[in-house]
Amino acid sequence: MKKILSCLFVAGLIIGIAQFASAAVQQGDTTLTLNVGYSYMDIAEGETSSWDITGRIALGKFLTNNFQLEGILNGTVGEMYESLDYHYGAIVIRPNFHFATEGATVPYIGAAAGFFFYDIEGESDTNFIWGGQVGLKQFIRDNVFLQMEASYLMTEMIDEELNLFRILVGLGFKL
Repeated sequence: MKKILSCLFVAGLIIGIAQFASAAVQQGDTTLTLNVGYSYMDIAEGETSSWDITGRIALGKFLTNNFQLEGILNGTVGEMYESLDYHYGAIVIRPNFHFATEGATVPYIGAAAGFFFYDIEGESDTNFIWGGQVGLKQFIRDNVFLQMEASYLMTEMIDEELNLFRILVGLGFKL
């Protein structure tokens, strides 16, 4: 938890210092974003939970000045019950609606859907995953931004409902 708060504090400082950026997003812009973060996983209606670390790469295209379509490749590693190692990944497509796209601070909200792959001590499967997210892109230069995001995703793992809560921070680029 201290690491998350430290990351958010540093990001807040950078955002406060970097208010000089005036980049706007607009139709036709392509973005590449690299994120890291923590996930909280809740399985079987609260009977099992764990924290893990997530890495993600996203490529997005603005179809209008506000509407972006993104493709995401996600990977996560963690441990359950202090001894059960697992890893999972997802390939997700998500539409995001961006507000206030004329300035350096660009909030957004969106939905996500895709495929979820997991492996827990040799047991593996592929399932459908879906959910939503809310975030903020803070431009620190005309083509470079910091991204902070919270997301909630649902799927199944080992025939149980899986709820994923994520907090991610990252660095993005307008290509």
